[in-house]
Amino acid sequence: MINPDLEPKFDLVCDDLQIKRLLPSQKRFIGEYVSVMKPVCDGLDKIQGEREVGLSYLLPTLYVMNCKLESLLQPDENKAIQLTVCEPMVHALKNAIAARFEENNDNEAQLATVVNPRFKLDWVDDPHEQSQLRAILKHRVAVLLNSTKPRPSSSTSTGIDSSTSVSSSSCASTPEDFFSSFRARRETQLAQ
Repeated sequence: MINPDLEPKFDLVCDDLQIKRLLPSQKRFIGEYVSVMKPVCDGLDKIQGEREVGLSYLLPTLYVMNCKLESLLQPDENKAIQLTVCEPMVHALKNAIAARFEENNDNEAQLATVVNPRFKLDWVDDPHEQSQLRAILKHRVAVLLNSTKPRPSSSTSTGIDSSTSVSSSSCASTPEDFFSSFRARRETQLAQ
């Protein structure tokens, strides 16, 4: 169990239900399993969301899931739980996610994420890759500008439906925000 205060309560529940108590190794496995699966489940919830979901959410979600899984592999005495039993599971999940979603790491998914104000380039670690994505975006915008015909200027021809615009409150981060690492990263960069 992750929380040692809950272990006696869990044993009492087992006693009340008249089932055999779990062995310490079984409790350890359950604690590790929950720690490993939490970032995956949180990421799946984001990707399967009903309100804020789209192609622009895929790559940042995969990035955060990968970072959280990777952090579980790093030794740290301050962590609530150190992986001993479920470490191979972390490696298997990381490999499976990479294999399943490697085809979605194309320009369309990358550009959709870059133009999302919530993510921008925060999910890209490599400065060279960031400059490449900027160049691709500039090129795509230039092509679109050159290929479109001028439209009559009126308030109804903007192509923007005010009912679908994203309010700043809907992108506001909560303390338990899955993407809070991006906000912290951006604040650090702005402070420098």
